[in-house]
Amino acid sequence: EKWSKIAISSVKEKYPDAELVDYRYVKREVVNEEESKDIFHVKVKQKNQVFIANVDVVFNPKTAKLITVNIEKVEGAPSF
Repeated sequence: EKWSKIAISSVKEKYPDAELVDYRYVKREVVNEEESKDIFHVKVKQKNQVFIANVDVVFNPKTAKLITVNIEKVEGAPSF
């Protein structure tokens, strides 16, 4: 839940004028001993455009500290 809140707030920060329609937790990947990555898809409505923002939240699983958040707009992504 902590990481989903971070993912959503990061998308709101990147697209402040947009409406966040929905989001989906995709999966967790273990990058290495010090890093795990939770992947989310956030459905964003901005003006007349709807798109998916792919959000990677990278954190240290041992300390539960956030390392980085990457947001990528996915063009032509299937809706969910």
